[in-house]
Amino acid sequence: MQRVVPMKGFLKRNFVLILGISLPLLLIAVLLLVHGISRLVASKPAYPVLYVSFENYGGQQFYDFDIDDAGHLAIGFMRPEANPAIRRQPPDAILALFDARSDTLETFSVQAPDDPPNGVRIDLPIPAKLSELTFSGRSMAPDGYRLELSAYRSRGLLREIFGTGGRSRHHRLVNDGVSFRVPDIVNSSYSRQNTFVGWVVGGDE
Repeated sequence: MQRVVPMKGFLKRNFVLILGISLPLLLIAVLLLVHGISRLVASKPAYPVLYVSFENYGGQQFYDFDIDDAGHLAIGFMRPEANPAIRRQPPDAILALFDARSDTLETFSVQAPDDPPNGVRIDLPIPAKLSELTFSGRSMAPDGYRLELSAYRSRGLLREIFGTGGRSRHHRLVNDGVSFRVPDIVNSSYSRQNTFVGWVVGGDE
């Protein structure tokens, strides 16, 4: 005859084990609930963010993305004077504009000039839509959000508690513990390097 172990006796004998399993799970549930509530009541980022993406780590040395005192974007290109014998064509850059209010990501290709001279800065044309906008180059937007560019190792809740995590390419807009994911650029890869450019503070109505 099979013996039935009373639940009360089982719980009493295994109290420490059950407590060790249930407390971390309860903590995770509480933190997820708090994070979810905070995200629901938080205001979405009010300012679209502009950043630039390069296909490889050598791309950034050729380009300058500047914002002048009036908030206008300027794009410059210069092949370094060092190693003049290296004549490989520099990679194109992709400007990415994300608006969390409409959850939209627009991209603009910036092409390197053909066979440019070494050590000479060349002004590149600004994409039409971006030329009509006013930017702020401050790392923090006026509403307190900042762009966290992709860390190759995720920093999620499970990693904070248990020291685990996975590789991630996701960018996020972060403010006081609340974050909104930035959509991935089409055909993005781990070889890409991304750099913050600025926040749209005018001309986007």
